[in-house]
Amino acid sequence: MLGIMITDIIDSLIVYRMINQTNKLGQSASRVMGWGIVVLAYGVSFYQAFSFFNPWAELDFEILGVVLFLSLTFSFVLLSVRFRGKNIEINKN
Repeated sequence: MLGIMITDIIDSLIVYRMINQTNKLGQSASRVMGWGIVVLAYGVSFYQAFSFFNPWAELDFEILGVVLFLSLTFSFVLLSVRFRGKNIEINKN
């Protein structure tokens, strides 16, 4: 339950920041996150069907979850440090 609460808080903060950012970067980020959700949904469905017929292919989801969480956190920190102090202006043509 605590993990779901933390995930929902982080998700809410990301959505809040994207909504407040009305330029093309915010729109692109929203589109990328939407497609990421689609890919994850189909990926989970495919994995469930595949592992049903091939039980040897089951993954340890605790390790997978930790790896995904750490990689996403590292990516966020890396991009935050890289773009800190830079105003990204996108020309509206």
